[in-house]
Amino acid sequence: MDASNDYISDKFKQNSITCYGRPKLTRLFTNIVGLLDAITEINANQCSTIISKGSRTKNVLQKLTRIFILLDNISRSFQSVYSKQFDLHNYVHKIDFFGNRLAFIVCMLEKQAQLLQRLEYFQIDLSF
Repeated sequence: MDASNDYISDKFKQNSITCYGRPKLTRLFTNIVGLLDAITEINANQCSTIISKGSRTKNVLQKLTRIFILLDNISRSFQSVYSKQFDLHNYVHKIDFFGNRLAFIVCMLEKQAQLLQRLEYFQIDLSF
């Protein structure tokens, strides 16, 4: 195992413990990083012998770094919602599908739905 992989794994474990403080979330991400390390080692062994080991390691580390950043963003988003103590049991979900394969998804709290019903009109920006 490369020292850089250990650094990424240790950094990820450290962030998940200090920033998020959720044991289940920490175990989940630690397991994901462990699986990624195992996959990295398997892929490095299966590469062609024409490619130098250094370039294989660099390529794999770049991919792991991208995955680490993605997982870190997911965990931060999850934590920001989880820590707010919203009443998610009264969450309103509505999904409508239109003939041209478009979907309209509405998720809001019950209080937001009540306020929305009082409006005379509202505008939805579909430019995204």
